[in-house]
Amino acid sequence: MVRESLEPGHSVSVVARRHGINPNQLFHWRKLWQPEPEVNVKRVYRVMRDHDLLLEKRRKQPGVARRHEGRVAVGESNTRWCSDGFEFHCDDGASCV
Repeated sequence: MVRESLEPGHSVSVVARRHGINPNQLFHWRKLWQPEPEVNVKRVYRVMRDHDLLLEKRRKQPGVARRHEGRVAVGESNTRWCSDGFEFHCDDGASCV
C-alpha cells in the first residue's frame, strides 16, 4: 500500500479507502517507511568550524549602542532590502531562482 500511494498520480486517501483503512494510518506507514535522515548537529558545527564557515561572534560592549554606518538605497519606499544573496545552480549549471 505504501509503494502504491507513492506512485505518481495516486492519492493516499484513495489508496487507503480502496484497502479499507484510515488515511492517517497510511500516512503513518509512509513516514515509517521513509525515515528522515538524522542530522548530527555537533558534527555539522565541527565541520563548519574546521572549514572556517562560522560567523564571527559579535562582542557586545556594555553601554555602547550599535551603530549603523552604512546607507541603504532602494528604488521606492517601503521596499525590503537584504544584503544576503543565495544562488542555487541546477545540475546542468544553470542558475535556479
